[in-house]
Amino acid sequence: MPICLNPLALFRLSCVILSVLAGTVHRQDPLIVKTPIDTSEFLFSGNSDLLAGAFIVTSLPGVAGLASFLDRNPGVTVTHLFLSDFDDRELQTKLVGIPLDGETMYGHRMILHDLMNHVSPTLEVLSYSLYHWNWTIHFGQVMQAGFKNHIPRLFDHEFPRLRQLTLQDVDIWEDDDCEQIDPDLPDCIFPSLPSVSHLHLVSKWAYDKKLPTLTSLKESLPALTHLRLTATPLTTEMWPKTAEDGSEHYYIPSNLTVLYNPSFYPLLGDSGEMMCGTPGVMYDDMMERLGALTPDHHMRLIWPLEENYKRYGSTYGIYPVGRAIRDFRSRLFGEGEGDWSVTEVRPWTEPMGDQWWLKTVSED
Repeated sequence: MPICLNPLALFRLSCVILSVLAGTVHRQDPLIVKTPIDTSEFLFSGNSDLLAGAFIVTSLPGVAGLASFLDRNPGVTVTHLFLSDFDDRELQTKLVGIPLDGETMYGHRMILHDLMNHVSPTLEVLSYSLYHWNWTIHFGQVMQAGFKNHIPRLFDHEFPRLRQLTLQDVDIWEDDDCEQIDPDLPDCIFPSLPSVSHLHLVSKWAYDKKLPTLTSLKESLPALTHLRLTATPLTTEMWPKTAEDGSEHYYIPSNLTVLYNPSFYPLLGDSGEMMCGTPGVMYDDMMERLGALTPDHHMRLIWPLEENYKRYGSTYGIYPVGRAIRDFRSRLFGEGEGDWSVTEVRPWTEPMGDQWWLKTVSED
């Protein structure tokens, strides 16, 4: 009788075969059982300067390799985990634009589920970024065309020790979590994560019109003290409100520090060409209003970096993988606040025309 294997089993089997053929064993962490397996697809204490318990993966095959590695070494405890579907070189060369097939996407979802089974009980820091457009284009209407089961899911696991969480275009909510019964309530309720004190959400498309209010976030994440939003819409409390005397205020909980990183100038494309239209005027006006309020409130602005725009373009430059890794390592080695650090750059105070994006266009 022939033996039938499902696509996931075949995918995992191919990883095992390649690992056995490679037979590569790097310098081992003391807790690691010496099992022949190729560890070149990810970084950890056995092949880099990372601390024990920390792993960095920047490819889909790397995620599969790490899952296989942990299957064979159940004594390894993972406390800090960085995951990305692409590395820095691929972002710069735009290889991220090559379509992913459904089998690859579904395989990643299932492998991620197995990986989280191993790491979720001990994980303290998680940074997970998806750059490929396939993951985000399937949100919404395309999900109804049979792609729902291709989208990676994190929160069918519990994370009792998770303190710091960074998500970039990772689908957070199941359909049932986003039923808008009352128009005054948020569209979606964030998963309950009782230990998370630092949250960073990055989105080009995934979280539009879905962000909970800050009050709702605090209910789901009672330990939350620092929230960074990058390229997302503003929450209700972050919109400036005009009082009767003409002054502007916003209403952020006193025990929460909010860092807002706006998108690139909306009329600046990847080619550096400046288009015409009112969104640019609205963008400048909103940033000026927010900037004027930040010194006296629990909100800070983080400005998009010119160097990231020139290297990656507006689509992938808002929080590229190289920057995300530097932030991850900064927190790991206690060298700074990582995602939640604030620079003193205040471009909204400069005379109109002196902002770097306008200078960049005028020089081209």
